[in-house]
This record gives sequence, C-alpha cells and structure tokens, in this order.
Amino acid sequence: MPSYFTSEEIIKEQHNYLKNALKLAGSYFIRDGTIMHTVQTLCPPGGFILEVGTGNGRVAAALSKYGYVVYGLDIDNYVEESLQSQFKFVQCDLNTSPLPFADNELDCIIAPAIVEHLENGAFFLREAKRVLKQGGLLLFSMPNIFCLPSKWFFFKTGDFLSYAEENNHITLFPWAVLRKFTRGLKQEHIYYSRGWVVIFGKKIHLPEHPLLNKYFGRKLCYQFRKI
Repeated sequence: MPSYFTSEEIIKEQHNYLKNALKLAGSYFIRDGTIMHTVQTLCPPGGFILEVGTGNGRVAAALSKYGYVVYGLDIDNYVEESLQSQFKFVQCDLNTSPLPFADNELDCIIAPAIVEHLENGAFFLREAKRVLKQGGLLLFSMPNIFCLPSKWFFFKTGDFLSYAEENNHITLFPWAVLRKFTRGLKQEHIYYSRGWVVIFGKKIHLPEHPLLNKYFGRKLCYQFRKI
C-alpha cells in the first residue's frame, strides 16, 4: 500500500480501492452516537449544519430528518444515489481551499475523523471559526495521542499510535498548539472512546470509566463553541 495519498491522488480513478474505503468509512463517535446526540441536544431544529467528510452521505441524510438544513462536504462526491436529494453536497479540497461559506453562516460543524487527514489542520480550524455564528458548535474527532499506549509507543519508537506510514494520518495537535489554533473558540468538552489494552496478544476492553477512557481510549472528540 502506498504510504500517503495527496488530494490529487485521492480523486484519481486509479485509486478505486481508496475511494471505496472512503465511502464505507465511519468514525467511532458517529457509530457510538456521541456526535448525533450532541448535535440534537445542543442545536435547535432549523439550524444550518455542515458535515465535513460526508462520505456516503448517511450521516448528513440522517441529520436532515431532524429538521436541520444540512450541507455535506467532501473532496469528491461519494454520496449514495438514494441520499443525494436529502442534503446539499459541496465539493471542496480543504487542503487548498477555504470553506465555501460566508462569515457567521453556520450553526454547527461536525468533522468526524477528518482533521488528522488534512495537510493544514490549523487552516481548517480558522475557517471553521470564521463560518460559524457566534455560539456555533464545532465537533471534531482525532486519534488520542495523549493516551498512555500512544505515549509509550512514542517513547519506544518516536512515532505516535495511529500515525503510520501506511495511513493518511498526518496532522496532530499537542495541547499547547491546539490552544493557539482555537483562539476565539471555547473548549466545552472532550469525549473519549472506550479504553482497551493488549494482554498476551489479546485485546481487552476496560470498564467504562472517564479516567480509563481518557488514558486508554485511542480516540477523542473535541467540543468547541465560538465565543
């Protein structure tokens, strides 16, 4: 498998297996309901919502059924044909282009498992702040480089878990860097995936507990609000 795909390579038809993978991909925090529940709880119906990395369009279509005006954005159109009429698809390469929305236009942006794939994640965060209304919500998930397994892996190898040559994970944010890039946004919450460890080659899920999830969960989801 090639070590990294540029935007141009992702769009090219010779990478059909990658295109199919993108269509089928699903973020942990979409699958476990965290993002959907948070949006429905904090965003009143009628709000303008953008899903970044809409993929097959199922999440955007589901949100539209709750009374939201939904935009689904991706580098190319992978939306299932049966869903294309349920929301507005927007094609945009976030590595090179700003979000195609006016200042203060959106009520909520969700970007599940997207930022780590961007060549300039800081630019995306600035753009998200620009297009969100005051009080608007930003939810984005990333690999949890702060979990103990990732720190131990870094100590041994100099690399972080989930950032291998064989995947397209290229952007990460240490705490101090993230705070710099999210000025004008208030961090309200961090969600963590369920923690697990490997013992004698076997994956063992730990009990659901906030501290165990924080220190052993491999994924996290940030909740920010524009101030």
